[in-house]
Amino acid sequence: MCAIGAALLLAYVAYAQRIERPLLDLRFFRVPAYRASALGGSLFRIGLGAMPFLPPLMLQAGLAMSAFQSGSITCASAVGGMFMRSLATTALRRVGFRRVLLYNAALSGIAIAACGTFFPGMPTWLLWAIVLLGGFFPALQFTSLNSLLYADIPNRDIGRATSLDSVVQQMSLGLGVTIGAIVLQFSHVLQDHPTIVWSDFWLEYLHVEPRVIGAKVGFIATW
Repeated sequence: MCAIGAALLLAYVAYAQRIERPLLDLRFFRVPAYRASALGGSLFRIGLGAMPFLPPLMLQAGLAMSAFQSGSITCASAVGGMFMRSLATTALRRVGFRRVLLYNAALSGIAIAACGTFFPGMPTWLLWAIVLLGGFFPALQFTSLNSLLYADIPNRDIGRATSLDSVVQQMSLGLGVTIGAIVLQFSHVLQDHPTIVWSDFWLEYLHVEPRVIGAKVGFIATW
């Protein structure tokens, strides 16, 4: 399946170069700001893609919480995201896109890796605070990336530019869940536990941080 997918992708790249207005116009990647946002942000999205999947699983399977208890904690991520989005415009105006995207990637990685410190008996308020930060910094990153995307795109091309970026985003987020599940299974087998336990997750969150930090390198390279 991977080989077939790769072959079809290469075939589409060749096809898109020959027609005037392809459905997914790869020529947008020639625009520096678009390229930095779409490709430089892909590694960030791969790291973040596993987050809707991992924390609820860790809280329920690892810490034996009910679905309601898990949901009452993971909702903190949405609260942090909403709060940050109200401050994003001010932060970008004062600090600038480049600096925000570079340093906030590091803060996002640290905030997400902190979720790997969860253990049985950890105070609920501390769990909530950590998840809150895990939604706070990534929200600023996503807002900045999505704003930068259209900086140099003419109004007439915004629709087609959005189509291409949507595909890139969905591929990145899907890879995040896939890679996250593989690393979790690897950690589980490596530690030889009969069932999933809370200590199986630390390696998973540790793998997310370098991907988020790696987005910083990717952003620099594609800028």
